[in-house]
Amino acid sequence: GRSTFIIVRPESEDYDKLFKLSEETARVIHGTPIIDLHLTIQAIRNVNDFTSLRERLEKYRQTLCPFEIKVKNIARMNINNQQGRLWLLVEKNPSLEGMYNDIRKIAQNMGYDSYSYKSQDWMPHVKIVELSENRSTQIKDPTFGAISGISFTVSRLEWTVQKEPERWDLLEQFPFSQ
Repeated sequence: GRSTFIIVRPESEDYDKLFKLSEETARVIHGTPIIDLHLTIQAIRNVNDFTSLRERLEKYRQTLCPFEIKVKNIARMNINNQQGRLWLLVEKNPSLEGMYNDIRKIAQNMGYDSYSYKSQDWMPHVKIVELSENRSTQIKDPTFGAISGISFTVSRLEWTVQKEPERWDLLEQFPFSQ
């Protein structure tokens, strides 16, 4: 089966301000801004029956309404021995946490794997900057990344499939009910 991911993105007017933050932050620390800004809600792995999963996701999206996501701060993360990245950490809210758990249940009910950690251990985030290896440990300023008042609205799920280690293709968009 294939690895697929359920993501949300800021709407276009919000996307521009987040991308500007990504560019400005990257410039300050000599990193590379992330162009594909999104928040991964859940992984659905080992997918064999794309048609049935698409139908389940279509039915699920009908229960959703647009909601706001608030960003807490920027954090430096080093994962899987990769060079560092900067994440915008997202505040968990009932809509986000519910979506994480609901999609996990859909995956499990269909016999697929999802993220193994419980929602309380989940760190929702948006990757905004890729750091070069020699810069990833040099951010020592404790006030770095302190931001306030950034939020964005999401109004659709996107279902993507992983094609290569850092390349995903869009399979379907599921607009929320208004």
